[in-house]
Amino acid sequence: MRNERLRPRARKDYPNNAFEISTRYAIQQRANKLRPAMLKIRDEIPPIFGISTYIFSAIAANGGVLRQTDINISLGASAAKAAVSDKAGMLRTFRMQTQQGPGPRGIAVLFDKTFPLAKEVLALARKIGKCHPFPIENKMPKEVPPRPLRGQHRIDLIAGSEINTLVLATVRAVRGKVGLVELQSAVPYPSLTAVQRSVQRLRDCGILDVGEGGAICFKDEPWKRELENLFERYLRIRPELRKEIRARTKIKKKRRADRSLQCLFGYESIQRVLTALAIHGPMPRTELASITMLTHQNIALNDLRDAGILTLRTRRASKTRGTKAHDSRAKIFVGLNAACPIYRELRVTLLALAGEPAKSVRRYSEPRDGYDIDALFNTAPLFWALLMMNALPGGELDVASLNRLRPQHAPFTLHGRMHWLLEQGIAKCRQEGLIKYYGLNPAYRAYKPLKRLLDKIGKAWPDLVAAAVFNDDIKSQRRLTVDRNAGKRKRKIQRATR
Repeated sequence: MRNERLRPRARKDYPNNAFEISTRYAIQQRANKLRPAMLKIRDEIPPIFGISTYIFSAIAANGGVLRQTDINISLGASAAKAAVSDKAGMLRTFRMQTQQGPGPRGIAVLFDKTFPLAKEVLALARKIGKCHPFPIENKMPKEVPPRPLRGQHRIDLIAGSEINTLVLATVRAVRGKVGLVELQSAVPYPSLTAVQRSVQRLRDCGILDVGEGGAICFKDEPWKRELENLFERYLRIRPELRKEIRARTKIKKKRRADRSLQCLFGYESIQRVLTALAIHGPMPRTELASITMLTHQNIALNDLRDAGILTLRTRRASKTRGTKAHDSRAKIFVGLNAACPIYRELRVTLLALAGEPAKSVRRYSEPRDGYDIDALFNTAPLFWALLMMNALPGGELDVASLNRLRPQHAPFTLHGRMHWLLEQGIAKCRQEGLIKYYGLNPAYRAYKPLKRLLDKIGKAWPDLVAAAVFNDDIKSQRRLTVDRNAGKRKRKIQRATR
C-alpha cells in the first residue's frame, strides 16, 4: 500500500521508474528513523533566524553547503522547501554537475556569499550548528558552485520578520542598558503592541534575557558574541536606524522623568495623546501608542471617551485570499470626537500648544446627548478658574470671588491652581493693596485659541458661566468700592501707557 502511494507518474526524463520508487522509499524510511532525534534537537535551537534557524545551522555546520536530498533525509521534506523559499535571500541553490546515480542531477543548497551580512550570518549559524549538531549523512561531492546571480536581498528579515529584526537591533543599539518599557518604546515600529509581543516571544524562546537592574539583553549563550556581531554589522549598514533608536530612547527617558508633570489638559502623557490626535487625526490604537510611547493602558483615556471628547471606531479588514493573519484582524481607531461642540476650538488650541500648523484630517463623529466637559482640563478647580476669568466682564478675578462662585472647592486648592497658572504663563496677576486680581495672559503663546475655546464652552454650556453675572451681587459694599477704585486705577495706567 505504501509503495502504491509513492508510485510517481510516468516521466520522460529517464525510464527507470522502479529505481525512483525504491530511492524515494529508502529516503522516507531513513527520514522516519531520524525524525525523533531531529525534532528533539530542533526544539533546543533558538529561532534567531525564524522558524528556519535549524536549517541554517545544519547547512553551516556541514561546510555551508548541503544536498537537497540530504536535507530531506535528515530534516524532512518541509525543511528543503523552507530553505529554497528563504525570503531574506541568505540561501541560494544550484544544480550540481556531478552525476550521482540514475536520474537528473541533484540540487545543492548553500549560503549566498553576495548577501550583505553573509559572513556574520554564516558564523552565527555555524556556532549554533556546533552547539546543536544534527546527525546528517553529508554526501555533497567536492564541487565548486557557479557564480551567484544577482538576487534580491532583504536584510530586514534576517531574524525571520521585520519586527524581530528591529527588536534585536534595538537591543544591540542600547547595549543592554534599558529596561523593558524603554526598550519597547525605542523600537522604531508603528505598532507598539507588535513590539511588545515580539519582545515577549524572543524572551520565551531564550534569545533575550533580563540582566542586572531589569535591563533587557541578549541571553548569555555560546552564540551571544556572534549574535552581537551580526546586529552590530546590521546597524552599520543602517546608520539611520541607530540614530532613530537612540533618539527615541532619549525621548522616552525624558518623558518618564516628566510623567508626573501637569499640563493644561491633564497629565503630560494625556495631553500628548490629545496633541497627536489633533495633528494626525484618527489612527489605530497601536500606532497611537507607538507615537506617544504610551506603553501602558492609561485609564484616563477611558474617562475622556466616556466624557465624549474621544471616540473609538472598530474597522474590520476584509478576509481576502493571500491576506496575512495580522492584516485581517479588527483594528480599533482612536480620534477626537468631531460631534463635540468644542471640537474645532480644542484642536486649534492643541495645535497652538504644540506649535504645529493646521491641516485637514479625517474626522470621527459620535453624537451624544451630553458631554462632560470637566474631564477635559487638568482639574475641576483649574477649569472653573479659567472659565470664570474669561466670563467676567472685566476679565479679572480674585480668589475670594472665585471661592464665592464655586464654594465646593477648598480655598487653598484655588490658590494652588492660580499659582500654577502663573508659573505656566497662562494667567497674569495684578495686585491692588492686599487683593490680587488674576486674568488670562495675552502674551501666552496659545492665548487666542484658548480664549476662543473658553468662549465656545460658555456658549455651548451657558449654565456653567451663569454664576459670573452675579459676581458683583454677592460682594459687600466695601468690596465693591475697592474693586471700583482698582478698576479706575487700571484704566488710568492703560491710558498713560498708550
